[in-house]
Amino acid sequence: MESPRQKRVLGITGNIASGKSYVRQYLENGGAVTVDADLLAQETYLPGNPAYQPVLEAFGSDLKMPDGQISRGKLGRIVFRDADALAQLEKIIHPIVRERARQIIEDSDATLVVLEAIKLFESAMDQDCNQIWVVDADEKTRLERLMTTRGLEEKEAWRRIQSQPPQAEKIARAHRVIHTDHDRRGNRRGDSRGRGYGRQSEACAPARDRTLHAGDQAGARGNAGHLPSCRD
Repeated sequence: MESPRQKRVLGITGNIASGKSYVRQYLENGGAVTVDADLLAQETYLPGNPAYQPVLEAFGSDLKMPDGQISRGKLGRIVFRDADALAQLEKIIHPIVRERARQIIEDSDATLVVLEAIKLFESAMDQDCNQIWVVDADEKTRLERLMTTRGLEEKEAWRRIQSQPPQAEKIARAHRVIHTDHDRRGNRRGDSRGRGYGRQSEACAPARDRTLHAGDQAGARGNAGHLPSCRD
């Protein structure tokens, strides 16, 4: 009798507008169960949910819209202009999101679960993953995406980009780096290797000694299906 295949959790992270959702969606189309931590975070402060009252108490009842929901736009303008306010919001939301993500992962009978979270490391959700992929794009590309797809003014888009820690900090902790600002034929200068956590074992080393680009879809899906056991 064959033993059941062990569940693997792939964490996907990267700074704002880097293309994380593109990668997550592709893996979902390939059969993976996926978890969008950003959507979970938004759900935490819906009326009646655990973060709703704490957010209003921390940032003011004027965040409420006529239907009782909290305005994401107003909340975003507050926290992306004030690092202390952002830290306060994350202190409220992160534990709830992590617990919910853990529950979804536990309840899933899939052998591969993909967890997308912009604050994967900051929320400690990386500790629930077997492997981490970081999605990267240059600032100009991310600025254009924020302005065209989210309708932000240039000043506000820059503020959101600059409110986040350097992307290099995430890349330094990644097993795999995926660039979405070039296609597979684009040449990208600099170190192109995925990196592991500190003294990673040979089993945790990247399958190929290069990063993936947005066009490397078959390679991305193939690597996701054969995750090494890095946190057993």
